[in-house]
Amino acid sequence: MEAEVGIESLLAPGATLRRLATGAVWSEGPVWIPALGAVRWSDIPGNRILQVHVSSGETSVYRDDVEFTNGRTLDAAGAVIQCSHGRRAVERDVDGVVTTLVDRWNGVRFNSPNDVVVKSDGTIWFTDPPYGITFAREGHPGQTEYGANYVFRFDPASGSVTPVVTDMEEPNGLAFSPDESILYVSDTSVALRAGGNHHLRAYDVIDGRSCADGRVFAVVEPGVSDGFRVDEHGRVWTSSADSVQVFSPGGARLGAIAVPEVVANVCFGGEDGGTLFIAASTSLYAIETTTRDAVRAPLGSLDPMPVNVRKPLVVVMGVSGSGKSTVGNALADELEVPFVDADDLHPAANVAKMEAGHPLTDDDRWPWLARVASTLSAAEGSGMVIACSALKRVYREAILAAEPATRFVFLSGSRGLLAERMSHRPGHFMPVSLLDSQLATLEPLASDEPGVTVSLDSGAAPAELANLAATWLAR
Repeated sequence: MEAEVGIESLLAPGATLRRLATGAVWSEGPVWIPALGAVRWSDIPGNRILQVHVSSGETSVYRDDVEFTNGRTLDAAGAVIQCSHGRRAVERDVDGVVTTLVDRWNGVRFNSPNDVVVKSDGTIWFTDPPYGITFAREGHPGQTEYGANYVFRFDPASGSVTPVVTDMEEPNGLAFSPDESILYVSDTSVALRAGGNHHLRAYDVIDGRSCADGRVFAVVEPGVSDGFRVDEHGRVWTSSADSVQVFSPGGARLGAIAVPEVVANVCFGGEDGGTLFIAASTSLYAIETTTRDAVRAPLGSLDPMPVNVRKPLVVVMGVSGSGKSTVGNALADELEVPFVDADDLHPAANVAKMEAGHPLTDDDRWPWLARVASTLSAAEGSGMVIACSALKRVYREAILAAEPATRFVFLSGSRGLLAERMSHRPGHFMPVSLLDSQLATLEPLASDEPGVTVSLDSGAAPAELANLAATWLAR
């Protein structure tokens, strides 16, 4: 296929559109997976995920009965983050093991998360239009539970969910500018009503956490901007009814790449990152370009850490039952550093006191905390993970005074979850009866302390919690 005059310089010499695969009902949500050399995408009405290995051309069904997945991207570790219309959720897929990350806000379910991006700080931003609860072939008919269609920001570390764009009719695709100072979001409300929107909006990103000053960036016609990507120079490559349209960072239309089917979404990938993959109706197409995606490569595709890099000193903290030892072990394995359980550093008198059901006093804890700090200091340079309750800020400050390089990972969970976990630890010296004492003592990690809060209430497995912590530590 021919490219319109105006964007020839963005296509590789002699580039032509080629079809890699076909046989879908409606193709959506492509992502390039470097570790596999493959593109994975959704066939929403077919309720399945397809995958093509580009070098061999082999196409396969990755998974069936997937609850109408739509858009997807990669997180910093290279895992797939995807939207599920059927589950009304955002999920994480690691080698076929799917975990729900978030499925509600303020106690009510989302509509049908549609497209998703991961910011460089690890937060997940996604659109939530009504299509999965409106069209039976794209999900399960239902009702909106919060009465609108928003763009949300989810922080996997803290578990917080925040609306960041609330002034759009039906937000659909989204992507950040290369420096993440602008969030682009498409509004495709024309899909449900005559006279609706078919444009892209741009929002200033404030402090990396919220959006302001929404304005129309570009109008897309024919069709809609169902999905799009931003390249390394800030140009927007978007779907439309008959082509992939390209806009300059200022919103000027540079031209289009004609496609013989209605285009839904695109992604960059390939060995050098310069291939544009196009999900269009029944097929997946590709064409070579001279640019790359604005998104940084996932950590999983980077070279291993050089051996001369100082490895981190980490305290995995929280009350009893939070899984400090389990998550700490998993984090130590991921960081390739030793693991120490601070319970083993308690003097015998402390252990006897707790076994008898008596809470420790500060006088009991200070000698123990001194041993924790000295153990960390001895590992400076080589790295270590210690599981230690560190319930009060003054305790953490004592550890930092002895070893300033220490970073904290706070495992936060509800009382019910913690009590249930403790009840399944027969023989442990800490009885369930002391949980309330620990919660009363607990001072959660503050925003000005060197660390990250990881929510246990998402139900993520210990390895996933460890991966979230490792991603934060690698920033």
